[in-house]
Amino acid sequence: MIKRCVLNVVEEANIKHIAEIRHLLSTTLSMCNINEKQHANMVLCFSEMVTNCIEHSQLITEFNMQLYSDSFGWWLECNDNGLSVDLIDEIPTPSEMAITSIFDLEKEGGRGIGLLHALADKFEVINQTASEEYRWNNGLRVGWQYSAKAQPPSILLVDDDPALIALYQAYLSQDFTIITASNGKEALACLLEQSIDLIISDITMPMMNGIQLRDALIAEQQTELIPFIFLTATNTSEIVEQTNGMGIDDYLCKPVDKTTLVQTINRVLTRSRRMIARLSERLDKKITGALLPKLPPEIPHWHIRMDTRNTGVGGGDLVLHHQTADSTFIIVVDVMGHNEAAKFFAYAYGGYIKGLLLALEDRMSPERLLHYLSQVVYDDALLSKLTLTCCAIELKQDGEVTIACAGHPPPLVLNAQGMRILPVHGILSGLLPITEYVSFTYHCAPHERLAVYTDGLLESAATPVLREQLEKTIFTTLQNTVNQPIEHSLISVFEQFDQLTNNSPIDDALLLLIEPI
Repeated sequence: MIKRCVLNVVEEANIKHIAEIRHLLSTTLSMCNINEKQHANMVLCFSEMVTNCIEHSQLITEFNMQLYSDSFGWWLECNDNGLSVDLIDEIPTPSEMAITSIFDLEKEGGRGIGLLHALADKFEVINQTASEEYRWNNGLRVGWQYSAKAQPPSILLVDDDPALIALYQAYLSQDFTIITASNGKEALACLLEQSIDLIISDITMPMMNGIQLRDALIAEQQTELIPFIFLTATNTSEIVEQTNGMGIDDYLCKPVDKTTLVQTINRVLTRSRRMIARLSERLDKKITGALLPKLPPEIPHWHIRMDTRNTGVGGGDLVLHHQTADSTFIIVVDVMGHNEAAKFFAYAYGGYIKGLLLALEDRMSPERLLHYLSQVVYDDALLSKLTLTCCAIELKQDGEVTIACAGHPPPLVLNAQGMRILPVHGILSGLLPITEYVSFTYHCAPHERLAVYTDGLLESAATPVLREQLEKTIFTTLQNTVNQPIEHSLISVFEQFDQLTNNSPIDDALLLLIEPI
């Protein structure tokens, strides 16, 4: 399976580095829209793997941590260069796992393999003889499947009465994700850390009351559109007058029974979704056309064609190009996100990258472009809200191509002898204030073809089994059509893609085929 590496850290084997890398891992996981349970388990597994490899490996001087995804899901891998050890004997049997508690597993010695087994969906000892990084002698990786079930709407309950909070949680916890706060200040802190679909707030509270909370949300433009319901003991004309103009979606008078509370929540959420959908439809006509990937009909010295599939919702796959005196730059961008707002972030990203292409024209290179893009994303309050992967390609004469990637799947080289993956990786943009990328230069022979794609091409099927089948089928089709014109190859690939995704892909997909003339 092809892996898309979004984080790859090599560090000196010293305990003092663990906290810093753990924070970097947690930040990356937050950007990748991984659910909270998997997020916590991944961070815990990282701490367990790295701490134990440093403490138990002999003659270790450095370790490597990688976070990547493939058609199965997300993987966390840890390698070290200490003396080789046989880890197979430490793996617990299924019967041992069944009778061993998590508490016991946390106390076990060695490499904590039992704990890794308990917290992850898959566990593997890496065969280092087949490792790309020959200097690593020991390696473990743990994997988590993509979440199959959509997350329920999240509701922030704000009330200083613990009994009422407990009652409302009992009413709602089966159908909604509930977050609680005892006053407006705590609520604002929650909004900084979590995505919230609806706020239900009492009016009378200490430190910051409900009206002051609503005022603060209106002042903060990124949160003012979150649906908002007031709880009040007395729904008087004075309260109504005081809250006029605040954009309140509804009032509920205490005490509130379960049926009324659930019906009100569903009504407000439905109305909010419809309003967003209507707004999105109006703006779609102007935005979607601008986001469709485009390429010029001809590029000097190269034959290049692409095809795409679009889910119609959320981010998008962008393709930008820029011609200089002696080369052509192709930028493939995958903006992650599955809601209406992500589409507009994609539009903003496109504008920023076009500006960078023009600003760097005289000193352009794929790695320099990604370096400056990462700095822009890190520093910009708007762009840092969403994640993108990027592949920057420079096409020159005589088949020379230079590539750099930021969290993007590595391109493929196809010829009559087979298929190979180009060794080009780089971390996601915007994770660090300064990120250096390394490019890879390849000389494409006359009968060779490059395939550049977004991860939706391989991961748009509904289940892990279908995703694995999709990946194998796409690669087989690319290989079997390598001697056909690239237009025919694209048609064949997307015929298989449409069939295996039932014409309803769960992610945007793009395939770009390039060959020298």
